[in-house]
Amino acid sequence: MAASEQTERKDSYRYSYLWNMHKQCHHIPYNEVRVILQSLGYPVEHDVHKDLEFEKILRRLDPHNKGYVTYDIFVNFISREPSGEDPDKQLQESFLLLAKGKDYITSDELLDVFPPDVAEYCIARMELSKNTAVEGALDYSTFDIHIKHPKYTS
Repeated sequence: MAASEQTERKDSYRYSYLWNMHKQCHHIPYNEVRVILQSLGYPVEHDVHKDLEFEKILRRLDPHNKGYVTYDIFVNFISREPSGEDPDKQLQESFLLLAKGKDYITSDELLDVFPPDVAEYCIARMELSKNTAVEGALDYSTFDIHIKHPKYTS
């Protein structure tokens, strides 16, 4: 079996494991996050108290310090490799994931995943969506425009 086939098979097993965990509880406890990251080759230590890299990753994945990581956020994290992918595209894909595939996101959804100050920052820089009848729906595609070109937005 070729090395690439072995890698694909291992990745398939890992994603199957994650999917099963997601179906059971919709979130992944920190100890499972650590094991999965180690199996993927991330430089995380076995000793929880000495692992600054793991703490850094957890701050990104669980900013509210809830003690677990949601399945969607974790899969999004591990599926991204430093690839030179367009950061604007990454930002839009991240919002699409947070919005569960919708072309808009609500203030409540942002407040569920971000600390209040970060959520308010995003909300203040998004226009109301014109593509839905959902009251208060925000068009996340306008977020990066407001960040990059604040003078040219209304």
